[in-house]
Amino acid sequence: MKIIKKFLYFLTRDILIWKSYKTQAVLGILSGFLGLLQFGFMGRFIAQGNYFPMIELYDGIYWFKKSFDKARKYGTISQY
Repeated sequence: MKIIKKFLYFLTRDILIWKSYKTQAVLGILSGFLGLLQFGFMGRFIAQGNYFPMIELYDGIYWFKKSFDKARKYGTISQY
């Protein structure tokens, strides 16, 4: 019971400190939300079959395939 009380006091203190830095709290929440939003848009973009044209500057998908083949050859990646 003592441990639970200490934990709750600790948690309460942290929440009070967190609330006192309102700008930091708002920016932290906003940053997390934007990260999730970015992840969602990127997933949707790739799921629709789109690609990144800038990859073509680096031999496109062939470069990735060549890298994986090399890794399989040296045993640093499994075949599947």
